[in-house]
Amino acid sequence: MRILGLCVECLDKLSKESLEETFIPGDIVELNDSGVGIFDCPYGHKSAVAPHLEKYEILFESACLAFIDGHTRESVSSFIVSLERFIEYYIRVILLGFNIEWEEIDLVWKNMSNSSQRQLGAFHVLNLIDSKRTFSIDNWIEEFRNKIIHKGYIPKKEEVFMFASIIRDMILSVKENLINMHKEYVEKHYDRTLEERSPYTKGKKHIELANFYSMLLVKNKDDDFEKLLDQLEERKKALLEFSEAKGLKIKIGYGKQPEIEL
Repeated sequence: MRILGLCVECLDKLSKESLEETFIPGDIVELNDSGVGIFDCPYGHKSAVAPHLEKYEILFESACLAFIDGHTRESVSSFIVSLERFIEYYIRVILLGFNIEWEEIDLVWKNMSNSSQRQLGAFHVLNLIDSKRTFSIDNWIEEFRNKIIHKGYIPKKEEVFMFASIIRDMILSVKENLINMHKEYVEKHYDRTLEERSPYTKGKKHIELANFYSMLLVKNKDDDFEKLLDQLEERKKALLEFSEAKGLKIKIGYGKQPEIEL
């Protein structure tokens, strides 16, 4: 997935007392598997940029972008993988709540990493223990998935929209409960995510894009999904304009931190 990449070193050099607009070099950067993008500044600086997102959120965002571009079949594949990575995320957070060491969690995950059925089974059991109720997954989701993956079906836009909406609702319902009941371990998991990104940020100026918008924010769970996709398309257009300009004009003002949203 592609995001805004700015030169963090040039950004750091801005005076907080200045009211003048300053041009900060930047361009679109590709995120790697750990969710980090690298920007090479024309002045020789190297910066690392990462969205404040877990991997399943990045994959869902990527799926939405593919959908907007009209790649229906490809977007379904990414929505499926996003759900699978959310199931992994959920399992890991709950096991952290049982005070199980990360290394042990890695070992048990390794035993089920190649079997989506095992992963789903583990999710159902842990969710039942945690919430005291059975989580129901619409059978149509599995049928539609198999039709795409195994039969090469090319879906209509309306079908993919419904598929994505159901997956989004499923993730957000579980995520909301996870944050309400296990916030400490949700944060602990994100700390681990940052650790896994450290080899790519080490020795570089880096920035965490806390303002990076996610389609899977719990606070926006009741927002109209179609409108959220429209907003994402507008942000995509703004990102392309940013890329053409090769940077961004920023005004900080007296003692304020720069606000960067795209």
